[in-house]
Amino acid sequence: MADKAPSTETKGAGEGGIQLVCTSQGWFPEPEVYWEATWGEELLSFSQNHVLGEDGLFYVEDTLVVRNDTSETYSCFIYNRGLEEAKEAVIALPEKLQTELASSRVIGPSQPILVRVGENIEITCHLSPEADAQSMEVRWVRSHYYPAVHVHVGGAHSAGEQMAEYRGRTVVMRDAVHEGKLTLRIHDARTSDDGRYRCLFGKDGVYQEARVDVQVMAVGSTPRITQEVLKDGGLQLRCTSDGWFPRPQVQWRDRGGRAVPSFSEAFHQGSQGLFQVETLLQVTNGSVVNMTCSISLPWGEEKAAWFSLSDSRIALLWMALPVLLLPLAMAVDLLKAKHPRKGFSMEQDPLLLVTVRDPYTGDSPSSSWHSDGIFPSFVLFCCPSGWGPSLTCTQLFYAITF
Repeated sequence: MADKAPSTETKGAGEGGIQLVCTSQGWFPEPEVYWEATWGEELLSFSQNHVLGEDGLFYVEDTLVVRNDTSETYSCFIYNRGLEEAKEAVIALPEKLQTELASSRVIGPSQPILVRVGENIEITCHLSPEADAQSMEVRWVRSHYYPAVHVHVGGAHSAGEQMAEYRGRTVVMRDAVHEGKLTLRIHDARTSDDGRYRCLFGKDGVYQEARVDVQVMAVGSTPRITQEVLKDGGLQLRCTSDGWFPRPQVQWRDRGGRAVPSFSEAFHQGSQGLFQVETLLQVTNGSVVNMTCSISLPWGEEKAAWFSLSDSRIALLWMALPVLLLPLAMAVDLLKAKHPRKGFSMEQDPLLLVTVRDPYTGDSPSSSWHSDGIFPSFVLFCCPSGWGPSLTCTQLFYAITF
């Protein structure tokens, strides 16, 4: 059971009216919170936030939204059902709204703040019209009033109210505090820092706020493309990259820059919040020569890798050449064993037919025989499109049938 009554604050008028915030800490077990109007009617809370602290006790934050023109007094009750005890705080709106701050506004950046992972985040807020904020409480928070990103009270940092993930990473620059302007600096931006922040200026329990969006980004590694020959003779390209935030866009493009749908995409978010990307593309059209794998972020940052299918086929040919020649060597040995003479005639022994086909076009190459009709100890296969410089085949053939 908490030993102090809850405290109440008033936030400036918004689209839905004035927000009343009731807070208290040191509760166990988790209490119930409810609001009542002057005439005793129970009111529905706008939001509730109950946080179990490191000491095993609950912090309670409850928000009620009322109309701007209200003249009522409202009560916040926090009730411990186990002990059947409650504590109450009362707030009278007319008195609170007559303070100097009620007529002020808090102004923050008009555009989202864009930072890279590892850089510093700077969130600047100021009062309009200008007013001395030396004696005010300035609080930077995320979705809830407590715990906070940083609390600045009476010129000092209130460390006890700070979220664990921001400890040791924040500092307030208060050079222009007499003009009502303060800047919060968050060191070493992380992916978890991405999102919305609220900057609150408070005095006499009345708060005005501005909302600021922070967008954290990380540009990952240059994509790497690898290849794999499928059982059906097709070719599969795999594009991988890591170190991205937020989740990036992935796109395959052909030589003309046209988008090519991927076969699959997979995203894995690691412990630091960075994304690893893997996308697959299956190539079934032999006329497709060059492909580009592009990975990008919404703000225009992009990295890409280029892949040539022609060069790939040449490499695969030389890798597959031993496999192709092995059946031929075995066949030659069988024929020599059956015909121990110097050679044999294809007209007399048409026992073997070897066909090598292009898996993309189905074309068959031609094989050369000695002019005297004797089967040679090796067979030279020519590609339909001929041989390139340095006896390099410009087409890949690896399907062998007997």
